[in-house]
Amino acid sequence: MPSLTSFLSGQKDLLPTFETLITGVLIPIVSSLTGVYFNMLAFRCPCAPAENVEYGWKALFIPFAIILMVSFAIQLRSIAVANGSLCRDSKCPRLCLFPFTAFMKHGAFVVASLAWIVVAYFHGSVPICIEVMSLDWRYRFSVLAPSLSRMSEEERRGVLAKVPCANQDPLQGLVANGTSKEVQLVIVNFLHATAQDTAWLFLLAITVDILLMLSVQKLIFKNIAQDRDKCVQREEQPLREKTEELRPSPHLGKSMPGRPPRPRGAEETEMPRLQCSGNERQEQDEQGNQHMP
Repeated sequence: MPSLTSFLSGQKDLLPTFETLITGVLIPIVSSLTGVYFNMLAFRCPCAPAENVEYGWKALFIPFAIILMVSFAIQLRSIAVANGSLCRDSKCPRLCLFPFTAFMKHGAFVVASLAWIVVAYFHGSVPICIEVMSLDWRYRFSVLAPSLSRMSEEERRGVLAKVPCANQDPLQGLVANGTSKEVQLVIVNFLHATAQDTAWLFLLAITVDILLMLSVQKLIFKNIAQDRDKCVQREEQPLREKTEELRPSPHLGKSMPGRPPRPRGAEETEMPRLQCSGNERQEQDEQGNQHMP
């Protein structure tokens, strides 16, 4: 165990940091799952596959392309600001670019949902898609109603595929098909609950992505500040060492103003001479006292 600990401590520069795991693993996974989930589920209510493709090309391709390019440019600038290659001085503004990048990433899906409502309104299927938020939570479990659960998977898909998009009445195809009112209600509740679950999960994924971007931005700018402080300390270290060398030592005596302090060896050589001068002066005083009457 100690050898493993020492090995990991020696390789700490090569190990991925927390912000690297967030930006390189968690955020791509959340973004990918959000896009895949939205593409798989959102376009199934209530249009047929051919109309979904036409709607996707006309309503989503151009907005998605523009938002994707702008998001990519903002993300590159965010990374450049974060690692200090774009702005290295301490006055560099800490712009909130990472959360904005997350909004731009999911902007295509936001545009898709808005365009979906607009297309549904003009296609006449607004009674199904516009009332999603007014549903009760119990409708999620209505998809297991006996009238619909008795159908096979193929029959259920066949009934759902006959819900028209171009007609003003979304249940016209079901009425013409001779579907009972009970099954019609279950199908509408099923479409409502599916759309509502899609919206809630989509909002949750965006929120998680935004929180991850906020946390990684805080970590990155915190590391930048720490690296800047370490750099300043390294630059000031030679100056502090020179200052300590020029500062007089406390064990030396006070020197005269304008004069450099005496070296320690000079004081040691002068002390015997001063002591000798004192003895000669004392002998002269004693001799003078003897000659006095």
